Amino acid sequence: MELGSVSRHHIEDEFKNDKNLTMHRDATTKKGDIYGVGYSTESVKILTAGIREVSDGKAETYVKNTKEILNDISESNNFFRKTANFMTDRSATEIKTNRLLNAENNATGTCMDNNINEFRCAVHPVLQFADICQKEIMKFESNIGFCAASDSKSSSDSKTLTLLRFVSKLFYKDGSGDPLYASIYMKDKGIKSIPVMNFRGNRFNVLFFNAAGTFYLASHFGTVL
Repeated sequence: MELGSVSRHHIEDEFKNDKNLTMHRDATTKKGDIYGVGYSTESVKILTAGIREVSDGKAETYVKNTKEILNDISESNNFFRKTANFMTDRSATEIKTNRLLNAENNATGTCMDNNINEFRCAVHPVLQFADICQKEIMKFESNIGFCAASDSKSSSDSKTLTLLRFVSKLFYKDGSGDPLYASIYMKDKGIKSIPVMNFRGNRFNVLFFNAAGTFYLASHFGTVL
């Protein structure tokens, strides 16, 4: 309770003299239905305004929780008045939430310039592009009869993805094995910078980057393994 109170007063103090705030919102269902709101300023200060466990993923629920989060920070300092931008993902729910919040601002006259600007994260389309690539790779593998061992728990993973995961494990700690062995061997061969990223903690970018790195190092794998 005390930490929460201190945090809310900190956010109020940080943002009370700022204008043109950007509201960031997102939700996840991975561990319950969790909804969060954050704010950033023109000086690139980024703070979490609040997190709520919600009963459903409806836009009306998001609006209600957004207002509650902002009221918890300050009842006198209306952050809507200073909100110039929304930053969300491209889901239909977030788009509707923006529309409802804009309508409420217009009705109460608290918005800066009639409508709040809407920006949307561009990562999701790239992730969808990677998903399409995965499906096409699997079709190609099937056509050429490519077979490889699989440690994947998902049948949607291509053999190419499994191969890239194995290569990553040569250089990064992931369960058993000693990643230093392969790295020392490559340095011995004059390769000081390993062109392979850790599979964990990366998403679509690891496929393209590690595919190029695997091709570059392919002639050494027969020896190091």
